[in-house]
Amino acid sequence: MRAIFLAAAFFAFANAASAQPEPSPLADQLQTAQAELTASPHARPEHLIAAVAAAEGHSEVDVTAYRAAMALGTWALDAQDFNLAHRAWASALAHAVGSSPAAVFARNRARMSEAVTLIAQYARMPSAAARVQAYNSLQQAASELYPYVLQEGVTADIAPFQAAFAETIGWRDYGQAAGTPRSTVPMQDLSGASVCRMMWHGNDDIFSSLDRAFSGLPGIVVFRVVTDGSGAPASVDVAYSQASHMSASAASQPYGAHDFDRMARVLSRLRVEQASGAPANCIVPHVLFQALALGSEQRSLRPEIN
Repeated sequence: MRAIFLAAAFFAFANAASAQPEPSPLADQLQTAQAELTASPHARPEHLIAAVAAAEGHSEVDVTAYRAAMALGTWALDAQDFNLAHRAWASALAHAVGSSPAAVFARNRARMSEAVTLIAQYARMPSAAARVQAYNSLQQAASELYPYVLQEGVTADIAPFQAAFAETIGWRDYGQAAGTPRSTVPMQDLSGASVCRMMWHGNDDIFSSLDRAFSGLPGIVVFRVVTDGSGAPASVDVAYSQASHMSASAASQPYGAHDFDRMARVLSRLRVEQASGAPANCIVPHVLFQALALGSEQRSLRPEIN
Protein backbone atom coordinates (compact mmCIF):
# COMPACT_ATOMS: atom_id res chain seq x y z
CA MET A 1 0.00 0.00 0.00
CA ARG A 2 1.32 3.43 -0.89
CA ALA A 3 1.98 5.65 2.11
CA ILE A 4 -0.70 8.14 2.97
CA PHE A 5 -0.82 11.10 5.32
CA LEU A 6 -4.20 11.34 7.02
CA ALA A 7 -5.68 14.67 8.07
CA ALA A 8 -7.81 14.42 11.18
CA ALA A 9 -10.26 17.23 10.58
CA PHE A 10 -12.58 15.04 8.52
CA PHE A 11 -14.02 13.46 11.68
CA ALA A 12 -17.51 14.81 12.32
CA PHE A 13 -18.66 14.86 15.92
CA ALA A 14 -21.92 13.11 16.66
CA ASN A 15 -24.64 14.87 18.60
CA ALA A 16 -24.86 12.03 21.10
CA ALA A 17 -28.02 13.11 22.91
CA SER A 18 -30.93 15.47 22.44
CA ALA A 19 -30.47 17.05 25.86
CA GLN A 20 -27.38 18.49 27.52
CA PRO A 21 -26.05 16.59 30.54
CA GLU A 22 -26.50 17.96 34.03
CA PRO A 23 -23.73 20.44 35.00
CA SER A 24 -21.02 18.89 37.16
CA PRO A 25 -17.40 19.65 38.03
CA LEU A 26 -16.23 16.82 35.76
CA ALA A 27 -18.35 18.05 32.85
CA ASP A 28 -16.97 21.55 33.38
CA GLN A 29 -13.42 20.13 33.40
CA LEU A 30 -14.02 18.33 30.12
CA GLN A 31 -15.55 21.38 28.44
CA THR A 32 -12.81 23.70 29.66
CA ALA A 33 -10.06 21.34 28.52
CA GLN A 34 -11.68 20.93 25.10
CA ALA A 35 -11.95 24.72 24.79
CA GLU A 36 -8.23 24.98 25.59
CA LEU A 37 -7.48 22.61 22.72
CA THR A 38 -9.58 24.72 20.36
CA ALA A 39 -7.76 27.87 21.45
CA SER A 40 -4.27 26.28 21.26
CA PRO A 41 -4.48 23.45 18.71
CA HIS A 42 -0.71 23.03 18.35
CA ALA A 43 0.02 22.52 22.05
CA ARG A 44 -0.18 19.07 23.56
CA PRO A 45 -3.57 18.99 25.36
CA GLU A 46 -2.44 17.70 28.72
CA HIS A 47 -5.55 18.99 30.50
CA LEU A 48 -7.81 17.26 27.98
CA ILE A 49 -5.85 14.01 28.28
CA ALA A 50 -6.31 14.10 32.07
CA ALA A 51 -9.98 15.07 31.84
CA VAL A 52 -10.83 12.26 29.40
CA ALA A 53 -9.03 9.76 31.65
CA ALA A 54 -10.88 11.08 34.71
CA ALA A 55 -14.23 10.63 32.97
CA GLU A 56 -13.79 6.88 32.47
CA GLY A 57 -16.67 5.03 34.11
CA HIS A 58 -18.71 8.20 34.71
CA SER A 59 -21.89 7.69 32.72
CA GLU A 60 -23.38 10.95 33.99
CA VAL A 61 -21.04 12.84 31.62
CA ASP A 62 -21.29 10.48 28.64
CA VAL A 63 -22.24 13.20 26.13
CA THR A 64 -19.57 15.69 27.19
CA ALA A 65 -16.94 12.97 27.62
CA TYR A 66 -17.68 11.52 24.18
CA ARG A 67 -17.19 14.88 22.50
CA ALA A 68 -14.00 15.52 24.46
CA ALA A 69 -12.60 12.08 23.63
CA MET A 70 -13.37 12.53 19.93
CA ALA A 71 -11.64 15.91 19.96
CA LEU A 72 -8.62 14.38 21.68
CA GLY A 73 -8.49 11.50 19.21
CA THR A 74 -8.64 13.90 16.28
CA TRP A 75 -5.74 15.92 17.69
CA ALA A 76 -3.71 12.77 18.42
CA LEU A 77 -4.21 11.34 14.94
CA ASP A 78 -3.21 14.62 13.35
CA ALA A 79 -0.09 14.63 15.56
CA GLN A 80 0.55 10.95 14.67
CA ASP A 81 0.45 10.08 18.37
CA PHE A 82 -1.21 6.78 17.60
CA ASN A 83 -1.20 5.33 21.11
CA LEU A 84 -3.01 8.39 22.44
CA ALA A 85 -5.44 8.27 19.53
CA HIS A 86 -6.30 4.64 20.27
CA ARG A 87 -6.95 5.49 23.93
CA ALA A 88 -9.15 8.41 22.93
CA TRP A 89 -11.27 6.37 20.52
CA ALA A 90 -11.69 3.66 23.17
CA SER A 91 -12.91 6.29 25.62
CA ALA A 92 -15.33 7.73 23.07
CA LEU A 93 -16.68 4.27 22.28
CA ALA A 94 -17.23 3.56 25.99
CA HIS A 95 -19.30 6.75 26.36
CA ALA A 96 -21.42 6.18 23.22
CA VAL A 97 -23.97 3.98 24.96
CA GLY A 98 -27.58 3.18 24.20
CA SER A 99 -29.68 2.00 21.30
CA SER A 100 -30.95 5.33 20.00
CA PRO A 101 -30.03 6.38 16.45
CA ALA A 102 -27.78 9.10 17.90
CA ALA A 103 -25.92 6.55 20.02
CA VAL A 104 -25.52 4.19 17.04
CA PHE A 105 -24.17 7.09 14.99
CA ALA A 106 -21.75 8.21 17.72
CA ARG A 107 -20.52 4.69 18.47
CA ASN A 108 -19.71 3.95 14.86
CA ARG A 109 -17.96 7.28 14.31
CA ALA A 110 -15.61 6.26 17.11
CA ARG A 111 -15.25 2.75 15.68
CA MET A 112 -14.42 4.13 12.24
CA SER A 113 -11.92 6.57 13.75
CA GLU A 114 -10.09 3.70 15.44
CA ALA A 115 -9.90 1.78 12.16
CA VAL A 116 -8.58 4.77 10.21
CA THR A 117 -5.94 5.27 12.90
CA LEU A 118 -4.76 1.70 12.31
CA ILE A 119 -4.58 2.39 8.56
CA ALA A 120 -2.47 5.50 9.22
CA GLN A 121 -0.28 3.84 11.83
CA TYR A 122 0.73 0.98 9.55
CA ALA A 123 0.79 2.88 6.25
CA ARG A 124 4.60 2.63 5.99
CA MET A 125 5.00 -0.75 7.69
CA PRO A 126 2.11 -2.90 6.48
CA SER A 127 0.67 -5.28 9.02
CA ALA A 128 -1.75 -7.98 7.92
CA ALA A 129 -3.21 -8.20 11.42
CA ALA A 130 -3.79 -4.45 11.60
CA ARG A 131 -5.42 -4.43 8.14
CA VAL A 132 -7.77 -7.24 9.14
CA GLN A 133 -8.63 -5.50 12.43
CA ALA A 134 -9.31 -2.23 10.64
CA TYR A 135 -11.36 -3.90 7.94
CA ASN A 136 -13.48 -5.83 10.43
CA SER A 137 -14.19 -2.67 12.43
CA LEU A 138 -15.17 -0.77 9.29
CA GLN A 139 -17.40 -3.61 8.12
CA GLN A 140 -19.12 -3.71 11.51
CA ALA A 141 -19.66 0.05 11.42
CA ALA A 142 -21.02 -0.12 7.88
CA SER A 143 -23.47 -2.88 8.83
CA GLU A 144 -24.77 -0.93 11.84
CA LEU A 145 -25.07 2.38 9.97
CA TYR A 146 -26.69 0.96 6.85
CA PRO A 147 -30.27 0.44 8.16
CA TYR A 148 -30.42 4.15 9.00
CA VAL A 149 -29.01 4.99 5.57
CA LEU A 150 -32.02 3.24 4.07
CA GLN A 151 -34.37 5.02 6.46
CA GLU A 152 -33.00 8.42 5.41
CA GLY A 153 -33.96 7.51 1.85
CA VAL A 154 -33.63 9.81 -1.15
CA THR A 155 -32.88 13.37 -0.12
CA ALA A 156 -31.47 16.32 -2.01
CA ASP A 157 -28.51 16.53 0.36
CA ILE A 158 -26.34 13.75 1.73
CA ALA A 159 -28.00 12.90 5.06
CA PRO A 160 -25.89 12.34 8.23
CA PHE A 161 -26.01 8.54 8.29
CA GLN A 162 -25.38 8.44 4.54
CA ALA A 163 -22.30 10.65 4.94
CA ALA A 164 -20.97 8.51 7.79
CA PHE A 165 -21.65 5.30 5.86
CA ALA A 166 -19.93 6.66 2.75
CA GLU A 167 -16.82 7.58 4.72
CA THR A 168 -16.79 4.19 6.41
CA ILE A 169 -17.00 2.12 3.23
CA GLY A 170 -14.50 4.44 1.56
CA TRP A 171 -11.85 3.51 4.11
CA ARG A 172 -13.02 -0.10 4.13
CA ASP A 173 -12.54 -0.42 0.37
CA TYR A 174 -9.27 1.52 0.49
CA GLY A 175 -7.98 -1.16 2.84
CA GLN A 176 -9.41 -3.85 0.57
CA ALA A 177 -7.47 -2.39 -2.37
CA ALA A 178 -4.33 -2.83 -0.25
CA GLY A 179 -5.02 -6.52 0.19
CA THR A 180 -7.31 -6.91 3.20
CA PRO A 181 -9.33 -10.14 3.11
CA ARG A 182 -12.93 -9.36 2.34
CA SER A 183 -15.89 -11.32 3.63
CA THR A 184 -19.42 -11.01 2.32
CA VAL A 185 -21.76 -9.63 4.95
CA PRO A 186 -25.46 -9.33 4.06
CA MET A 187 -26.96 -5.93 4.82
CA GLN A 188 -30.31 -5.45 6.57
CA ASP A 189 -32.86 -2.72 7.10
CA LEU A 190 -34.19 -1.61 10.51
CA SER A 191 -36.76 -4.41 10.55
CA GLY A 192 -34.06 -7.03 9.97
CA ALA A 193 -35.09 -7.76 6.38
CA SER A 194 -32.27 -8.64 3.98
CA VAL A 195 -31.23 -6.09 1.38
CA CYS A 196 -30.44 -7.38 -2.10
CA ARG A 197 -26.85 -7.22 -3.25
CA MET A 198 -26.66 -5.14 -6.39
CA MET A 199 -24.28 -5.41 -9.35
CA TRP A 200 -23.11 -2.92 -11.94
CA HIS A 201 -24.08 -3.76 -15.50
CA GLY A 202 -22.48 -2.16 -18.58
CA ASN A 203 -20.22 -2.83 -21.52
CA ASP A 204 -16.43 -2.84 -21.49
CA ASP A 205 -16.19 0.56 -23.19
CA ILE A 206 -18.02 2.22 -20.30
CA PHE A 207 -15.80 0.58 -17.69
CA SER A 208 -12.69 1.55 -19.66
CA SER A 209 -13.91 5.12 -19.76
CA LEU A 210 -14.27 5.13 -15.98
CA ASP A 211 -10.77 3.73 -15.59
CA ARG A 212 -9.35 6.63 -17.63
CA ALA A 213 -10.87 9.10 -15.17
CA PHE A 214 -8.41 7.98 -12.49
CA SER A 215 -5.35 10.16 -11.95
CA GLY A 216 -3.40 11.90 -9.23
CA LEU A 217 -2.37 10.94 -5.73
CA PRO A 218 -3.86 8.09 -3.66
CA GLY A 219 -7.21 8.75 -2.11
CA ILE A 220 -10.84 7.72 -1.81
CA VAL A 221 -14.07 8.81 -3.41
CA VAL A 222 -17.54 7.46 -2.64
CA PHE A 223 -20.43 8.24 -4.96
CA ARG A 224 -24.07 8.19 -3.93
CA VAL A 225 -26.16 6.77 -6.75
CA VAL A 226 -29.94 7.20 -6.72
CA THR A 227 -31.65 4.83 -9.16
CA ASP A 228 -35.07 4.77 -10.75
CA GLY A 229 -37.32 1.72 -10.83
CA SER A 230 -35.49 0.24 -13.83
CA GLY A 231 -32.01 0.32 -12.27
CA ALA A 232 -30.83 3.34 -14.24
CA PRO A 233 -29.04 6.02 -12.17
CA ALA A 234 -31.24 9.09 -11.77
CA SER A 235 -28.51 11.07 -9.98
CA VAL A 236 -24.86 10.57 -9.04
CA ASP A 237 -23.03 12.79 -6.55
CA VAL A 238 -19.97 12.65 -4.30
CA ALA A 239 -20.82 11.50 -0.77
CA TYR A 240 -17.24 11.47 0.54
CA SER A 241 -13.72 12.11 -0.71
CA GLN A 242 -10.27 12.11 0.83
CA ALA A 243 -6.84 12.61 -0.75
CA SER A 244 -3.44 11.98 0.76
CA HIS A 245 -2.13 15.48 0.04
CA MET A 246 -4.97 17.43 1.61
CA SER A 247 -4.51 19.84 4.45
CA ALA A 248 -6.82 19.47 7.44
CA SER A 249 -8.84 22.52 6.35
CA ALA A 250 -9.56 21.02 2.93
CA ALA A 251 -9.97 17.38 3.85
CA SER A 252 -13.64 17.08 2.97
CA GLN A 253 -13.48 18.96 -0.33
CA PRO A 254 -13.20 17.38 -3.79
CA TYR A 255 -9.74 17.75 -5.26
CA GLY A 256 -8.82 18.69 -8.78
CA ALA A 257 -6.31 15.89 -9.41
CA HIS A 258 -9.19 13.46 -9.91
CA ASP A 259 -11.95 14.02 -12.43
CA PHE A 260 -14.98 13.35 -10.25
CA ASP A 261 -17.36 14.90 -12.77
CA ARG A 262 -16.19 12.49 -15.43
CA MET A 263 -16.50 9.54 -13.07
CA ALA A 264 -20.04 10.59 -12.20
CA ARG A 265 -20.96 10.88 -15.88
CA VAL A 266 -19.63 7.40 -16.55
CA LEU A 267 -21.46 5.91 -13.58
CA SER A 268 -24.68 7.48 -14.84
CA ARG A 269 -24.29 5.46 -18.07
CA LEU A 270 -24.26 2.16 -16.17
CA ARG A 271 -27.18 0.22 -14.77
CA VAL A 272 -27.58 -1.73 -11.56
CA GLU A 273 -29.35 -5.01 -11.18
CA GLN A 274 -29.92 -7.55 -8.45
CA ALA A 275 -26.99 -9.91 -7.99
CA SER A 276 -27.52 -13.58 -8.63
CA GLY A 277 -28.01 -15.66 -5.52
CA ALA A 278 -29.65 -12.84 -3.57
CA PRO A 279 -32.04 -14.00 -0.82
CA ALA A 280 -35.67 -14.46 -1.76
CA ASN A 281 -37.89 -11.47 -1.04
CA CYS A 282 -34.89 -9.23 -0.38
CA ILE A 283 -35.36 -5.46 -0.50
CA VAL A 284 -34.06 -3.68 -3.61
CA PRO A 285 -32.43 -0.40 -2.51
CA HIS A 286 -32.71 2.74 -4.61
CA VAL A 287 -29.94 4.65 -2.82
CA LEU A 288 -26.58 2.98 -3.49
CA PHE A 289 -22.97 3.82 -2.68
CA GLN A 290 -19.91 3.06 -4.79
CA ALA A 291 -16.48 3.45 -3.21
CA LEU A 292 -13.35 3.76 -5.36
CA ALA A 293 -9.74 3.67 -4.16
CA LEU A 294 -7.88 6.21 -6.29
CA GLY A 295 -4.30 6.22 -7.47
CA SER A 296 -3.79 2.58 -6.52
CA GLU A 297 -2.89 -0.48 -8.54
CA GLN A 298 -6.47 -1.73 -8.35
CA ARG A 299 -8.42 0.80 -10.39
CA SER A 300 -11.20 -1.26 -11.89
CA LEU A 301 -14.72 -0.76 -10.64
CA ARG A 302 -15.88 -3.76 -8.67
CA PRO A 303 -19.07 -5.38 -9.95
CA GLU A 304 -20.75 -5.27 -6.53
CA ILE A 305 -22.23 -2.02 -5.25
CA ASN A 306 -23.29 -1.17 -1.70
